[in-house]
Amino acid sequence: MDCLSLDRSAVYAMAIRSSHGLLSSCSTVSQPVEKASTFFGVRLKSSCVARPKLAVSFKTCVVSHVSSAVSDGVQWNNLQSTPEARKFKEELYEAMETSKQGLNDKCMSIVASLEQLRHVPDLVANPDAVKGRLIGLKGKYKENRMDGKQRYLDFEGSPTTLGASSFMALKPPNLDIVLYTSYQDVCMDGQDSYALVVDVDVQNPDGGNPLPAQIANRARFSIVGPNSLDVEFYSVEIKPRFPETDLDAWISIFKEANSQINENGVICAEHKKPIKGRTDIIYMDDEIRIHRGHKGGVSVLRLLKDPI
Repeated sequence: MDCLSLDRSAVYAMAIRSSHGLLSSCSTVSQPVEKASTFFGVRLKSSCVARPKLAVSFKTCVVSHVSSAVSDGVQWNNLQSTPEARKFKEELYEAMETSKQGLNDKCMSIVASLEQLRHVPDLVANPDAVKGRLIGLKGKYKENRMDGKQRYLDFEGSPTTLGASSFMALKPPNLDIVLYTSYQDVCMDGQDSYALVVDVDVQNPDGGNPLPAQIANRARFSIVGPNSLDVEFYSVEIKPRFPETDLDAWISIFKEANSQINENGVICAEHKKPIKGRTDIIYMDDEIRIHRGHKGGVSVLRLLKDPI
């Protein structure tokens, strides 16, 4: 976790969600309150919270998973970056640190240079290479809008809607939320399991404080090419981060549209048909991965140590 340079409370707050093998993170406390909760083994105060920023020092290496194979000129026994790749990565880290809107044009130009290095092992021959827990550093994604329009957005403070972040499965779909830290969990809950987890703030339509929450999009994946994964999302859930203090407000927001909300405020939805997509891993080493989705979205991710 030293690679992220998170503040102390943010580091302690990250934990593995044991029941599903998903990552969770929590907010730091900006104002003391009387009630406290235990969230995945971390004792926290709520509900006036301030999101920790990834005061990102992107440059410290963390090895999450290594295998052993040779593919396309890439030795997959440690997959350390080459001197040329390290140069581009240093430039990318600096560009990401100064970018205020996700992966800007300068970042994307450096990403293109890293992609041209073809520094990815053959995933068909080395399926274990995809395994790992990752945290999103910066991204550029196309939003799934109800009005059919498209725009690119980053996480870390990007406003969107509940429907856009859940493939229109969660209700009410037009509820405003703000995206924060994203995680990807690959093969942590089964050989073909994949999960995209996002920390969010749910905006209270009644004008109250935003409610910290977490959305988990669950999927299965298959390797379909040397650097490509087909992903099928089959379900999604949202839960409040602090049900002890936020549950009443949470239920008032969600109960009308969700008759199956449980006593802890968790809402689950199954997709009528799997939501299909494809992800290409365009760069990989023992520190970061760069993914590009079939709609053009790009994300730079950091491998996390396992266990945290």
